[in-house]
Amino acid sequence: MSPAIKKILKPPYHACRALCQKIILISKKLILQHKRNTQKNKTISDIVQKHKSYTLFITHHLGGGTQQYVENYLNDKKNVLLLYNISYYNVDLCYCIKNVASREQALIKPEAFFLHDLKLAAIRINSLVSFSSIDMLLQKICAYKKKYSNCITECCIHDFHALCPNINLLANNTFCNLECTAHSCTFQENISIGDWRTTWGTLFSCIDVIICFSTSSKELFLRAYPSIPQDKVAVVPHDMSFSHFTPIKGLEMLPLHVGFIGAVANIHKGRTVVQHLLNALNESIPVSFIGAVKKDFKTSRNRVTFTGFYEHDNLQRIIEKEQITLVVFPSICPETFSYVISELQQMELPIICLNVGAQAEKVRVYHKGIVCNNMQEIAEIINAMEEKNS
Repeated sequence: MSPAIKKILKPPYHACRALCQKIILISKKLILQHKRNTQKNKTISDIVQKHKSYTLFITHHLGGGTQQYVENYLNDKKNVLLLYNISYYNVDLCYCIKNVASREQALIKPEAFFLHDLKLAAIRINSLVSFSSIDMLLQKICAYKKKYSNCITECCIHDFHALCPNINLLANNTFCNLECTAHSCTFQENISIGDWRTTWGTLFSCIDVIICFSTSSKELFLRAYPSIPQDKVAVVPHDMSFSHFTPIKGLEMLPLHVGFIGAVANIHKGRTVVQHLLNALNESIPVSFIGAVKKDFKTSRNRVTFTGFYEHDNLQRIIEKEQITLVVFPSICPETFSYVISELQQMELPIICLNVGAQAEKVRVYHKGIVCNNMQEIAEIINAMEEKNS
């Protein structure tokens, strides 16, 4: 991996390779957009109406589950200003502030962005992953809240970026469980975990609400920030009304067929777990991958299918075509919600996962769910299922 790319990532680099590639591609597109739009030279005052109060919605532009939340949030909201960063090699070139209703946008350098130029009814920090000017931006938000106390300020915990620069909470390719003294993690610009949490802790002290999407996320958050009052941290699961999957009929009549859904080739999404299962599961058990591709894994198994990337609306159709009867959710890091598990539950598919994060929280109370302590246990349970049915 090139030194330039390594500048974007924090160790271990390979755990974030997919995110890195996405950042590079999106950054190049946004830089071209930046060059085109700077000729228009619009300012914030050009895209807002002085008599209106707005909600400032701050987020990254990297896609994923966070992007699904952004789309759902903006769908029925009025008077919203969307702010995201245009960055390159871990440096914020500028902020793009977009009036969602009029679609007009202004580009402004981070140091020249002043919240006091706006009339804000609310500020929602959705995600600051990929932002390099975090400290400066959070200071400006706190200053605005101090001056305009009626402005409702909220922060969403879509990932654990606010708890640690390693947003997936992995250390040496395992879940760190916030045991910071037991690990020797290093971060960009030699920032310490103490400095990081001091910066974010100042924000959490001054805003109104911290929004988590699962109880497990709230528990992790309060372990990192024990001084924050518990009643300031709300648990608000994602709205799944956009998803219209239905129960799959006749699953109990089909032979065992294991499925893996999504970006399971990434370390934090369970690559090592998947590779172990490919080696440990009985050869007679068919396995299908929806999302991953063949080059992602080494296996000599004969009964393996890779369907490739998929569109969200086609997921159930692919699962039914492959005749998948059991899904393994192999993520080794704590999820903050997991859209995938919620969608699989709509289909009433059996699910196995590890005992960590929102995935375990959901699967533990699901009538077709199994929570395991390690990958060896997952393999033993699946093999026992196959032997029982043979």
